[in-house]
Amino acid sequence: MKTNEANQRLTDSLRVQTGLHDEVNELRLKYSKASLEKDVLSSKSVRLEESVANLRTQLTSAATKKERFLQVQFYCGHVFPRSII
Repeated sequence: MKTNEANQRLTDSLRVQTGLHDEVNELRLKYSKASLEKDVLSSKSVRLEESVANLRTQLTSAATKKERFLQVQFYCGHVFPRSII
């Protein structure tokens, strides 16, 4: 009788250990996926920041060119009403 109980406890223990091992593997897989998603999002974030910086540079350049154009037009006698600009 004691042998059967010991065998049953061993079987139960192995079953629990196998279940825990499976859970650990699932958690590792989920962690790997989350880590990969984080890296992808981080990369996209960096690209977006670079795009915003590029757009700001383009906007500054366009505003400077507009101002120069308006100054040239003013000095050449072609004054535009502000509503057109």
